[in-house]
Amino acid sequence: MDKSSILPFLDNAVWLLTIVILYSLAPHFAERLSARVQDLITGVILGCIGLLIMLTPWEYQPGIVFDARSVLLAVSGLFFGVVPTLIAIAMTAAYRLIQGGQGVIVGVAVIAASGMIGLLWRHFRLPHLKNLTSYELLTVGFTVHVAMLALMLLLPWETAIKVLTNIALPVLIIYPATFTAVGLILVSIFRQQAVSRDVEQNEFLFHAQFSKGNIGMAITSPEKGWLRVNEHLCQMLGYTKEELKTRTWSELTHPDDLTADLSQFNAMLSGKIDYYELEKRFIRKNGETVYTHLTAACHRSGSEIDFVIASMLDIGETRKAQELLTKKAFFLEKGQSLGHLGSWEVDPETGVLSCSDEIFRIFELPESESVSYNVFMEKIHPDDLAQVDKELRATYKGKPFRLDHRLLIHGKIKWIRQEAVLEFSGRHPHATGFGFVQDITEQKQTEIALRNSLDDLERSQRTAKLGSWHLDVKTNQVTWSEELYRMYGFDSSVPPPPYTEHNSIFTPESWNTLNTALALTASSGVPYELELETVRVDGSNGWMWVHGEAIYDNHGEIIGLRGVAQDITQMKTTELERLALFQQLEAKNRELEQFSYAVSHDLKSPLVTIQGFTNMLRLDALEGNDKRVSEDVEHINTAINTMESLLNELLEFSRIGRLRNESERISMATLAENVIQLLTGRHPMARKVEFVMSPDLPDIYGDKPRIRQVLQNLFDNSLKFLGDQPEPRIELGFSISPGEVIFRVRDNGIGIESRYHETVFDMFEHLDPEIEGSGIGLALVKRIITVHDGRVWLESDGPGTGTTVFFSVPNKKE
Repeated sequence: MDKSSILPFLDNAVWLLTIVILYSLAPHFAERLSARVQDLITGVILGCIGLLIMLTPWEYQPGIVFDARSVLLAVSGLFFGVVPTLIAIAMTAAYRLIQGGQGVIVGVAVIAASGMIGLLWRHFRLPHLKNLTSYELLTVGFTVHVAMLALMLLLPWETAIKVLTNIALPVLIIYPATFTAVGLILVSIFRQQAVSRDVEQNEFLFHAQFSKGNIGMAITSPEKGWLRVNEHLCQMLGYTKEELKTRTWSELTHPDDLTADLSQFNAMLSGKIDYYELEKRFIRKNGETVYTHLTAACHRSGSEIDFVIASMLDIGETRKAQELLTKKAFFLEKGQSLGHLGSWEVDPETGVLSCSDEIFRIFELPESESVSYNVFMEKIHPDDLAQVDKELRATYKGKPFRLDHRLLIHGKIKWIRQEAVLEFSGRHPHATGFGFVQDITEQKQTEIALRNSLDDLERSQRTAKLGSWHLDVKTNQVTWSEELYRMYGFDSSVPPPPYTEHNSIFTPESWNTLNTALALTASSGVPYELELETVRVDGSNGWMWVHGEAIYDNHGEIIGLRGVAQDITQMKTTELERLALFQQLEAKNRELEQFSYAVSHDLKSPLVTIQGFTNMLRLDALEGNDKRVSEDVEHINTAINTMESLLNELLEFSRIGRLRNESERISMATLAENVIQLLTGRHPMARKVEFVMSPDLPDIYGDKPRIRQVLQNLFDNSLKFLGDQPEPRIELGFSISPGEVIFRVRDNGIGIESRYHETVFDMFEHLDPEIEGSGIGLALVKRIITVHDGRVWLESDGPGTGTTVFFSVPNKKE
């Protein structure tokens, strides 16, 4: 492969990157189009990309071409599926048939093989595409291109051997590496999409239960305000959502139930409990009483409660039914007073057990069957039996019995709530036990589902690296969620620092941005969304997306801020790497343009000279003019030497950055003296120049032969452009800046106009054609210093004022 093949390969690489864009947009197509239409469109787009790739091939010889279609089709098979890949195969194969040539059969076979290998790999790895590693992707790429090389044997034997000899090694290096790079980007996108789908599913489950459930549900604040309510709760209480948000739940609680509810709620606020449930009454908007079974659980950030989620089951109808049952018998009245459902009565001495009809239904016993304490105990779940028996026996000592436990009936689990009491009649030691049983299976299932949903939501937030925070604007105290501690790298057992000390968590620029946005939100209530660069405890940097909004009290005053933060380091890193890659591609394209100029202009000029004097040599030889023959040969040799010099310098330029010597400590004073001695020996003008060096030139670390080349080219360039200066002078000085050492080479020569200050560092830039030189010297200087992570620039006030060239290298020890 020669240099002319580089540009097609770069062009192919650019088109391959469009696959990444197509893959990242696929979920958006899925929202609007059916799967079949989406596959058809994707296949056509992939086919078009393949055609564009095939339009810029590297032609080995007429009819035998190479491009990145094998990478495209293998990627399509692995990541896009059967239909898109078959469409892309058909389009590219058809175009290859149209192109014709002796390699057409091989070309079509390579197209089919590449796509089929990708599809086969997808067939066996489909559920685990997000787990693909760089090694596996490299294996796939290697397999595809080994198959491609094997298909070269379909060519005539001599042609096949020649082709394989010349292109096998480049193909097995470039194409599998390209396939791996594109595959890793697509795997990263696949993983991000999978995480997004998981988060959306968990949010859907929670919102479906909250919005569509038949239980009144609400999210309330520690100050008892309604933050969010569902439609069923609004129907229960007779208020709209907007009306409820202007009230507190304590205002709507029945006065007789408020004390008991506040007792449990305050215990939760103090951290004694995280959950409670009770039966309480609410006052509807129209004044009616609503009986509910309330279950309340809190969500904490550290020791502070963020919010309380409550579910309220309307038990009004149950109460009405039990009020009717209390009229039939005394034990039903007792059952109503204890549990409002099935009631029972037992004589502990005789073991005679009397039950309401509801008890038979709950325990799934025939109503005609006589039941005893043992029959009852046989239905209890084995894991709960010991606890139930212990609690029931404790009633003989006057301890009340209240327990939620399970039943195991015909292999099916039920949840019941039991309450019981032992009553003594007067001074007689004989006692009677009364109790009730409530089937709370549906309620328990709802509670379990809700808890699971909250757990899933918490796990999803951890998976998505999403944390939450709260700020008290008066005290500047901050609370963080567990995930936020992990994201910042702090110990969660230690309180986070006050907001005023958060500047150490961010870079200065990001801290200023955050501080400005937060101050605006605290004063006006306008929320903000930012991307900020963070500094973790271990000193590493990361990126976060943050959202903040104001918290208001009942009077509309801003009392705090809250928000969420998501770790987007990986996404940001990928974005920056992609930008760097594009910049590298642009730089390579510029270099290719300059190489093209060299081939078309600077290298062409000696060839024209050789061609012209060759014709003259032929004519002079025929005429027998020996003197002119000798002159013609001299001109031809001069042109050949010029071309050789240009080629050597081009080769040297291409090696910089690819071939690099070991970094070592360099004495710039010694190196400069050696370069001056070398120039004095071979450059007549150098003997007349006064070379001045700063006496304390610092040592640096780098590629010593390349740094010597920098000084040599800069000194040599100054010597060429000293002009007729009667007292020529070249100075080497330096200055120290944060993180770098800046050297300067100053001369008192002819100077450079400002319009040329940038272009002089381009290849083959000749400001004065009369002065000997290839125009590569300063370009080599810039290339070497860039590889050393430095900068190059020059200053000159114009003609006759001299020129100063500056170059920097990092100030580090390694």
